[in-house]
Amino acid sequence: LHNLTDCEKWSNVKELLGGDDHLAVILNDDTMEAVGYDGYGQCDLDDVTDAIGGTVSNGTTFILHADGSVTPRGMDFCNEDDVRGWSDILYVDGGSEHTLGLKRDGTIKIAGTSDNNVNIFDARNWTDIVAVCSGQYHIIAIDMYGTLHITGDPQKSYTSGDGLSI
Repeated sequence: LHNLTDCEKWSNVKELLGGDDHLAVILNDDTMEAVGYDGYGQCDLDDVTDAIGGTVSNGTTFILHADGSVTPRGMDFCNEDDVRGWSDILYVDGGSEHTLGLKRDGTIKIAGTSDNNVNIFDARNWTDIVAVCSGQYHIIAIDMYGTLHITGDPQKSYTSGDGLSI
């Protein structure tokens, strides 16, 4: 589907960013490549030279740069691409209609909508966060004291892309 198997040609891979319709990769030299559906420009990554992380979500590739900024490439459906101007970001992840960034100071930035993400913006009040992941309608995080934080739609299963289910 969408020539996703073209990723078999990649080498010198540092990190794989997986999604439904497209895949992106960060190479050892901090450049990026992508394969798959590119109807919104989410695979146009040839000019990226300083990627240290990112995520693939809902028609967009989010690029985490060495300076802690985040750049979206693709289609903004629900303001989830409103990440320009973010700084000091260590990690970025995305849900269906939102994008989150874990800042160096342990706080969280969120872009997007809460139409289907009940209470999703509550995560902006969390502090001392050391790990975070985002699912379609929720955010799960752990702080430096080992406390688990969860927000989102309680009517949906809290399942992360990594398989964590609460």
